[in-house]
Amino acid sequence: MWKQRKNILIAGCGRFGAGLAGELSRGGSQVVIIDQDPEAFRKLPLDFNGVQVLGNAADPDILEEAGMKDAIQVITATNDDNINCIVAQMAKQIYEVDTVFARLEDMKKQCLLDFMKIKVICPVSLSIKEYDHLTCKPAS
Repeated sequence: MWKQRKNILIAGCGRFGAGLAGELSRGGSQVVIIDQDPEAFRKLPLDFNGVQVLGNAADPDILEEAGMKDAIQVITATNDDNINCIVAQMAKQIYEVDTVFARLEDMKKQCLLDFMKIKVICPVSLSIKEYDHLTCKPAS
């Protein structure tokens, strides 16, 4: 029988991952968040009602436990670009997740993901764009 994908899986419970998990959870999404540091889950908002999985997100057994096969969306948000690339590629190639985001600090690694239609979030680029937006002067 066909099973509908429904979870949003987030790898990494730092400030970005925890904040995103809280927002998505409040919005009614079923969120699963993975981190290898049990203390990281303290960053989650008090109203987070998703699932917390302790372990290395690059470990296929942990991904299975977290329900990667049921993920409709995957966001890699660890503090390690290499882990983010690996998990994003696994989500796309092995689990055939349609929507995958990877946070990268080093934009040079974006080329590893572009051909797979993985969307890259780069905090440095976003900050520069926001600065440009805030400092733009209206045309006269």
